[in-house]
Amino acid sequence: MALRSSDVSLGTIAFFDDKLLLAEHDIDAGDTSLDRPGPFVCVQVMGAKSVWCAITSEYRPERLFIEPKWRQHGSDKWKEDNQYLNDGLNTFLGPNVAFLRAAAKESPFNMYRRPKINAEGVAAILFEVDKQGGPLF
Repeated sequence: MALRSSDVSLGTIAFFDDKLLLAEHDIDAGDTSLDRPGPFVCVQVMGAKSVWCAITSEYRPERLFIEPKWRQHGSDKWKEDNQYLNDGLNTFLGPNVAFLRAAAKESPFNMYRRPKINAEGVAAILFEVDKQGGPLF
């Protein structure tokens, strides 16, 4: 099932189409050079707006490792493969409805529950975003 309004909460993982996401004029994407669809984590929600950060499986020493103990639900691949915060400097802020549209092509989660990062993991991501100067509410 594609991302719904009720899914927009701290730690939720959604798969955004990069072209749809970057075409949303109401989303502040900073100077990101996003060039791939993929997983994003919701790190802040304020009313009908939210902040999301890209997740990647590509290692770089400066990237925050998403500890397996922080990952909940989702596929075995999501829970067992290495996952990293892509870039704490480039967050995506905007209205929830814009993120719902960017996730419109998301594959349904029929075999398992929507992936999520727990409160400890979200706190670590927020710390990293703050450290790097990424925009938040």
